[in-house]
Amino acid sequence: MIIKNIQIAGAKAKKGPAAPFDAQGAQYAADQKKEELAMKKKSEGDIDLGYIGDYSGQYCKEFEQITDRLKCNHDKWKFDDPLAQNDPKRKAMEYKRKGRHKYNIQRMCSEEDPFLCATKDRDDNEKEKDEMCMEVSACAEPEATLEDIYTDSKGFFKILLEALDFGKKGDSKKRGKNTKC
Repeated sequence: MIIKNIQIAGAKAKKGPAAPFDAQGAQYAADQKKEELAMKKKSEGDIDLGYIGDYSGQYCKEFEQITDRLKCNHDKWKFDDPLAQNDPKRKAMEYKRKGRHKYNIQRMCSEEDPFLCATKDRDDNEKEKDEMCMEVSACAEPEATLEDIYTDSKGFFKILLEALDFGKKGDSKKRGKNTKC
């Protein structure tokens, strides 16, 4: 038993000299880990729900200008959390954050400032709809007019009649007695 312990100790000693301790590298690694944990903790708050960016730690509703609020909500909605792929808690937070900010964008575009989705501005000049509103499908589709309904139904019935016209595309050959089809 004693001989085996000596042999094991001797085998461990033959592995070679230990690597020299690098204090600067260890300190750098510790600082990196500390910073990563701080960023993770900061982003897990109820305000951000995993968001890390220009508007971290800020409530979007505190901005006075609607364009600033829209940019803040859009930035938080658009952000994809890289840690969410491996962590189910972060994935749930990302889902909640995206839903919350998408709803805020839709509400701003339709209720607070209807000119964001309008094709004309306040001076009745032509303009494009706001891109941020269009990305989340916040702008309503134009309503159907009677003319649209008429043309759509006319096209539908034309396709339907073509599909039900069986004699038009038939073979001119007559089926023989011995054929199975």
